[in-house]
Amino acid sequence: DLNNNNHNKSNNDETDEDKKKKKKEINNTDRFYLNELYINHNNKHWPRKVFYPTGSIKETEIEIEKQRKQVSEDRRYQVDASIVRIMKSRRSLEFNDLITQVITQVSPFFKPDPKFLKMRIEALVEQDYIERDSNNPKLFNYVA
Repeated sequence: DLNNNNHNKSNNDETDEDKKKKKKEINNTDRFYLNELYINHNNKHWPRKVFYPTGSIKETEIEIEKQRKQVSEDRRYQVDASIVRIMKSRRSLEFNDLITQVITQVSPFFKPDPKFLKMRIEALVEQDYIERDSNNPKLFNYVA
């Protein structure tokens, strides 16, 4: 954090054009010093408090990625529960009807992708919550 926040204070002898050309990165070998003799004559209050922002851009990107993963996992559970509820009440449904009903049930929360729904149906078939009909592969039956 100190490296990123003090970047503007480094390279004072360079021109503005040189600064724009360089990347805004600070290496571990860069050193920063506090000028203890500096006095701000425009301010009556000394020593002046220096506020450093907490967190950095990289941390927020990591947090955003964690939130996206959590949301996708929550949606997966919500879709799975919706499929099982529908199949439990209907006992058997064709694929297109099941997709339509699941979209209707979860649409107040989010708009699911049909490919995602197909993937979740296949996962539930593998987990033996539902099964394909032996005569009609488009028909799914609820396993009690």
